[in-house]
Amino acid sequence: MLFFRPIEIGFSANIKKILLSFFNERSIRRSLQERSQKLFASTANSGKALIVLFALTLVSCVNANAQAVEITTQPKSKLVQINTQANLSVSANVSDGGILLYEWYSNTVESNVGGTLVHTTVDTPDSAFEIPSEQTGDFYYYVVVSSTNENSTQEVYASVTSKVAKVTVTLDEVYTISFFDDKLNKVEEETVLGGTIRPSSILEGTWYALEESEPTEEVDVDENISFFETSGVIGISTEEDLDKIRDNLAGRYILQNSITVNPADDVNGWLPIGSYADGGFKGALNGNGHAIKGLWINRPNEDYIGLFGYIGGGGSILYLGIDTDAAKGGIQGRDYVGAVAGRIRVGTITAVRTGADVRGRSYVGGITGRAAGSLITITISNGDISGTGDYVGGVVGRVDIGTITATYSTGKISGDGDYVGGVVGYSGEATITATYSAGKVGGGGDYVGGVTGYISIGTITASYSRGEISGAGDYVGGIAGYAFLVPVTAVYTQGNVVGNNYVGGVVGSFGIGTLTAAFSYGDILGNYFAGRLVGRNKGSIITASAGLGRVKAQDTLLSWLPWPSWL
Repeated sequence: MLFFRPIEIGFSANIKKILLSFFNERSIRRSLQERSQKLFASTANSGKALIVLFALTLVSCVNANAQAVEITTQPKSKLVQINTQANLSVSANVSDGGILLYEWYSNTVESNVGGTLVHTTVDTPDSAFEIPSEQTGDFYYYVVVSSTNENSTQEVYASVTSKVAKVTVTLDEVYTISFFDDKLNKVEEETVLGGTIRPSSILEGTWYALEESEPTEEVDVDENISFFETSGVIGISTEEDLDKIRDNLAGRYILQNSITVNPADDVNGWLPIGSYADGGFKGALNGNGHAIKGLWINRPNEDYIGLFGYIGGGGSILYLGIDTDAAKGGIQGRDYVGAVAGRIRVGTITAVRTGADVRGRSYVGGITGRAAGSLITITISNGDISGTGDYVGGVVGRVDIGTITATYSTGKISGDGDYVGGVVGYSGEATITATYSAGKVGGGGDYVGGVTGYISIGTITASYSRGEISGAGDYVGGIAGYAFLVPVTAVYTQGNVVGNNYVGGVVGSFGIGTLTAAFSYGDILGNYFAGRLVGRNKGSIITASAGLGRVKAQDTLLSWLPWPSWL
């Protein structure tokens, strides 16, 4: 039997359409198959059989209709201040590669039927329409997205109509508030005049409500919550505006754009806002997804160093980025040093990213040097952190009765003294959840860990470290150097762990706790009391955990042997 590819013969598109107009029903398709089989039985009818096969191939291979268009992002209602530029946008796609046409309509009522054509755009993946804003009032817009596929044989065009977007043009000032996920990707944006802000769609995950002069409380996203009250909020758009925060430490502020600072003091750099003596910053700063750039501080003999020196009494910083001037040395102080604040007491840091190298003596962290009774969540520290004294951490140098959630550091962490951690140097009654450290962590003294150097009466959950952990002294662990009365759950380490005594792939020394679903993949090197999971265990329960690295220590019989393959 012969097989052909009639589609390659070179018939014109018009001939294909004419033929297909006769052969587009399933019953006719079946009849064609039967006729071709009968015709092939006779050599004399082979030419007729080829014509029938050709028609059958066209029925099978060519679209009868243009495919339906799918709108993936609907145009959203918004507020617009008069005589300012704003856009509506829509995203759509079509599976058959047709050309998309976007036709925007305005309407006097909230309906996507009728209306007046006001704008067209062809084949733009994220088609935008600039909204007229010369007159105040309520206006309604929708878009018809059409697809044209010339290879279709019946319906060449297919279209879909979007939902209606209501646009209110107002004389009042309008704020744009952005919402971010745990990686600081913008997932929602809303324009507001004042009052209560709520997301216009359900967002996944846990979000946080901000109340004036009160710490942030955790709430579920689908509850009726307030994210940021805009009445009485002071807008910040310049370095001068930022500097004036120190004149009203209880005020509530919002960044309207990113700001590049150029401190007037070209020797010491930026003067931190708020001090321990004056009670610090007690207001709220909403970065609105913008960044403060070019920050640098050179005050090696001063304490409480950062963008803010001291935050106390419910002060809050959220949705903010901080980038330092690396050529000027980043941020340097003595004690209590951090990119956001030198010290925080009963405050909140939410959705903040820093790219700052931070240096100091004691209480040094990528976000803050010390935090007490505070909530730090969804933060990223991308700089190298170093201290010549105690309490050095990638995010926080020391935490007392606080919560660290969805937080990580990527830089190199080093301290010459005790209590050095990839995330937290010292943790007292702290809850540490969903954190990790990606860089090397090194300590010159005792208590060094990939997540925390020391933790007592707290929890560590869903956290990991993947850099090399090394300590010149005792109590060195891939997750924690020392842990007491702590459940450690769902953690793992990827780097080698090196120390003197009490060295463990997960915990150096573990007392009266539980270790569950823990894994260690690096090699362990110590003198006495070294282990793949725990260097020394005093009354802790270990379940569903394993280590795959090699162990070398003075009192280890299985020196440098790999983990048995049969376990």
